Amino acid sequence: MRQGLLSSLRRKAWEDRRFFAVYGICAIALISAWFYRRDTSVPDDMHLVTSDTVSVFATKKNAITPSSGTRLTVLTADTTVPVISCIDEADYSIYEIGLSGGRTGYVSDGDYRLRDKQYSDSAWCGAKPRNSQWRLGWATCVGPEFQKIAQDREIGPGPELPVFKLNRQLVLAVPKKYLPNAGSLGHEPRRCTKLSDLLTHQYIYFFVLGDWSSGAKPNNVISANVPEKGVRSEWLIVRIDRALPEPQRSSEELKSWERIDQQRDKEVAAAARNIGDLNCDKGFCEGFNGFETMRLRYWQRDGFVEIHASYNSKRFGGLQMYWTTNVSDLSQWQPIEHEIWKLIAEWSVLGNA
Repeated sequence: MRQGLLSSLRRKAWEDRRFFAVYGICAIALISAWFYRRDTSVPDDMHLVTSDTVSVFATKKNAITPSSGTRLTVLTADTTVPVISCIDEADYSIYEIGLSGGRTGYVSDGDYRLRDKQYSDSAWCGAKPRNSQWRLGWATCVGPEFQKIAQDREIGPGPELPVFKLNRQLVLAVPKKYLPNAGSLGHEPRRCTKLSDLLTHQYIYFFVLGDWSSGAKPNNVISANVPEKGVRSEWLIVRIDRALPEPQRSSEELKSWERIDQQRDKEVAAAARNIGDLNCDKGFCEGFNGFETMRLRYWQRDGFVEIHASYNSKRFGGLQMYWTTNVSDLSQWQPIEHEIWKLIAEWSVLGNA
């Protein structure tokens, strides 16, 4: 009986030692993970999407201080790769990415954005930006290339004109009063002294205060300040997106799509009625704005008309245009279109399309 008791006690002591050993290993692992995650985070299905060529380096050190001969590879524009870890070191945000063949590399500076599993283009990985306004995509630039929009004797737009790049042909310096918002790109540029330092945004929003919703004449659009007393004011919400890459189609497919478009245009023309120089049918309208055919959807509300416009433009290298507002008459789409493109031309750092 004593022998059985001793065996039981030994077994229990062994199980206790094994428990504490396992517990100790787990504790060490948790502590190690905590120290590791102080400057490294493991993202949940995060991807890096390039807007232009991006250099990839073999080590974290080379990504911080790149020099000739240290580059591992170059990602071309519109490439998507998985992010393995996000590393914050000093003033640098570095991303370890997965490459083909099971290889990995490191990226720091470059024209790219981060995208999470919800396909959000405003994802953030790693430390929060030093400049809180960067979450809105705002960049303040100073340098000779920004002299066109220089303010207060500065060589550049200054803090009142955040700068946004949508492609190589469209860089906008939008006054703060228009409440521009392009979303963060997931990483913050360390400097902006020339155009090539700007990161490419997928889109930009801005808001224009106008008096076209009630009592306004079609040619009377107010783009800033408060309208006169007694005039109902509304916001015009504008969104501009970069054009998506054109799908590769064969000559036969292009001819087929052209036939479909021609047939659709005939059907619309036959059923449509003209409203304010628009061909409209069942709430859908098309009209020529002077450069391209724009499309809109409208709803007749109580005392005003709600408009949602959406179309592709070939200006400034190709854009997707969206805007929405309330008007007193559908014909006011023309001065609104004119106002939007006038502002874009005024804000353009690179000049007209």
